[in-house]
Amino acid sequence: MIHSGLLIRPGFYRNSITGQNYARQTVKNLQGQCLFCTEEGHTVTHSGERLFAFGASAPYEFWGDKAVTTHELIVPRQHTDTIHSEAGRQILGELHDYATERRAADPTIQLYVRTPGNPSKSVEHLHFHLFSTDPSRRLAQYAFDLSTGATFQLHTTDHPGQSFTLQSVDPESQETAHDDTFTVRTFQGTRGHFDAQQVVLYEQLLLRRHTNTPLGSRAVRSYLEYREKTTPSTLRFQFAPQLPDDGQPRIDLYTLSLNPVARLAYEHTTGITALRFAELTPEQVKMLNTNHQQA
Repeated sequence: MIHSGLLIRPGFYRNSITGQNYARQTVKNLQGQCLFCTEEGHTVTHSGERLFAFGASAPYEFWGDKAVTTHELIVPRQHTDTIHSEAGRQILGELHDYATERRAADPTIQLYVRTPGNPSKSVEHLHFHLFSTDPSRRLAQYAFDLSTGATFQLHTTDHPGQSFTLQSVDPESQETAHDDTFTVRTFQGTRGHFDAQQVVLYEQLLLRRHTNTPLGSRAVRSYLEYREKTTPSTLRFQFAPQLPDDGQPRIDLYTLSLNPVARLAYEHTTGITALRFAELTPEQVKMLNTNHQQA
């Protein structure tokens, strides 16, 4: 359902009971003050000058196709909804230091941040998800329905299964060099979902130099901001920094439809066997865009 311009649904990365409870709590919290503007009420794991981190109250149970072992949220003390604001840019140094420290202790650590107006973002205050995962515990089966939530099984295996997100990525891609900092590779024929939304276009921003902070480059941030601003209002631009084991840093770029996953079935040996998206009405899209413009 759409409530106050936000898409509220049972959790996609949590079991159906936890997801439905979280959805109800989200609706309740929309009536009050921002939950992330203060450390009060959180289990704080890090307290810095411009940001703090705390354990997620309803942690994800998996991310990608791997089991999540720890789930923290990292938020700026000053209220903002984007890394492109002054408050957002000011935390990047501290964010890099904290994430690097955590990654040194656990190489599975990864960061994810949703852009403003992403229908999967339940709290507008800018927040980074910091996950550690168990690569040996992966999704075996998964089923999701927009009305009832998710059910899934994890199993122990050293071998990755079929893709849980993108059904098809044509190996024929087009590379476009933008400057001496990065190259953008556009993949054709992409189908599937990312972060519970319909993927319209998938790209990779490949950094030319090794870095532990893909967002530390001003040229990269300028390009991401440009893409956000020029994406049509009926779509959303989303990025996901990656630090793969091969040492080639990149940022995955997704152009997403506002249509959320309505039904999904997945099995690790065959991949996605059923996928249907909810078709939002023009009135529902208008409600989501109204919230997006006000944020």
